[in-house]
Amino acid sequence: MANSKNSAKNLIIWAILIGAIFAAVAFAYSMFLPKASQVTGKIVIVPSGTSVTAGQNLYLESVNTVEMINSSSFRKNVLGENAANFDRAESVKNSSTVAVIFLTSEENVKSAEDTIVTFPEKIASYARDLYGGAPFKYLLISDPEVSVKSIRSDAISNIIWGFFIGFVLYLIYWLFFGSFRIPTWEEEVKSNIKEEEQPIIAPKIEVEKPRDPETNIPLMPEIPLPEISRKEIIPEPIITARDMKNIAPDNLPIADEATPSSSDFSEPTDDEVKERLNRLMRGEL
Repeated sequence: MANSKNSAKNLIIWAILIGAIFAAVAFAYSMFLPKASQVTGKIVIVPSGTSVTAGQNLYLESVNTVEMINSSSFRKNVLGENAANFDRAESVKNSSTVAVIFLTSEENVKSAEDTIVTFPEKIASYARDLYGGAPFKYLLISDPEVSVKSIRSDAISNIIWGFFIGFVLYLIYWLFFGSFRIPTWEEEVKSNIKEEEQPIIAPKIEVEKPRDPETNIPLMPEIPLPEISRKEIIPEPIITARDMKNIAPDNLPIADEATPSSSDFSEPTDDEVKERLNRLMRGEL
């Protein structure tokens, strides 16, 4: 998701940058163009008197006249050679007046003025063939007006078109050589390495500690006791009479089965004790 956002951001930045470069080139081109003078003539539309409803449609007729003058057919068939210096026609706001504008060099200003003077007759002749009559008259209000300062041929329009062309050209270049380009083997390996290097962050799950139902105090966790293997538990040996019998020496005297009574028992004499001790020392007992 982050990569796609960065790609879109870079695309827009580069497209704007290329558009700005083309706009700068168009501006420089406009500066080197020869200076031109603007010559303007204003023509008013009035009803001819032959049509009853002609006076009610003067505002609409000014719009129709502008479209008629700006058409390629009028420029080709009526203006002829003078169409090279003709710029445009536009209607004056809230009136039935049409302004015709010529952009020409300072040397050809007089030729543009003469063409504007004959413009009403040209419009009337063209409209007569178009309408099949002459419901309107076209009158030049005053002498053509020439701009005081020389102007350059539509530099602002050239700058806008230059930016638009540069912007669109970069988008086309990106579509065919950027987004649809097949990545090389090295680029695929690098992208796979980057994906593998990204750490996988597991969500942290918090477990609520158990609480005492009466006091609502968290209970202390039970500490597990260390486990003791069975090998470590060595039981104490239990010595039985049989075990004593097994570990006792074989040469110990064994009592007779018949237990002597207390009356038959007599204490041994000193000589008998010494003799037994000597025998015990010699290992005979």
